[in-house]
Amino acid sequence: MPFCNVSTEKSPEHNGGTRTRIFYSRFGQGDTKVLLIIGLAATHEAWGPQIKGLTAASKPNDEDEPALAGGSCDGSDGIEICCFDNRGIGRSSIPSKRSEYSTDIMARDALALLDHLGWKKAHVFGHSMGGMIACKLAAMAPERLLSLALLNATGGGFECLPKFDRQFISLALRFLRAKTPQDRAAVDLETHYTQEYLDECFGSSTRRHHLYQVRFL
Repeated sequence: MPFCNVSTEKSPEHNGGTRTRIFYSRFGQGDTKVLLIIGLAATHEAWGPQIKGLTAASKPNDEDEPALAGGSCDGSDGIEICCFDNRGIGRSSIPSKRSEYSTDIMARDALALLDHLGWKKAHVFGHSMGGMIACKLAAMAPERLLSLALLNATGGGFECLPKFDRQFISLALRFLRAKTPQDRAAVDLETHYTQEYLDECFGSSTRRHHLYQVRFL
């Protein structure tokens, strides 16, 4: 399986340094490199529709197939995408339950993955918390980014804190009880759109049904 070993809280040169294993998948081939960073509690599999739309691929590349280095976007045909599970999510591991989490640390995970792949530069696309990680990555190593795209992201601060009310508690409980990415996506829609918007007619169905289909069909 494709894993990238990254340093954690302690520098690897120090005795007792520990490592985190980041699971990743690559799709497509080409000089155009795209790194997808997913949001809170989701796995790399949530990028399925975007991967299929950009590369027409439904299965990841052979793990033994070497990644094309560079990512110069010099006009060559084809797109290669890499998506991954953030530390502690999906198939990515952490050394211990006391391991630290922050967008800075996870941005360093993403940077280590770029190094592991041999990608000098890439287009970076982050969703939700992944957008916050992508912003940290852009500030940390701007020379490695060809472009930065953010979806449902926030710059942080008190403005990003949800209103703590009955609706928030209900959504949080439903999200925690969700067993599959599809179940989580159904709840996630209500954190990004109003009920009125989701219930609007869209063709022969509703916007809720359409947005759900876009993500998983």
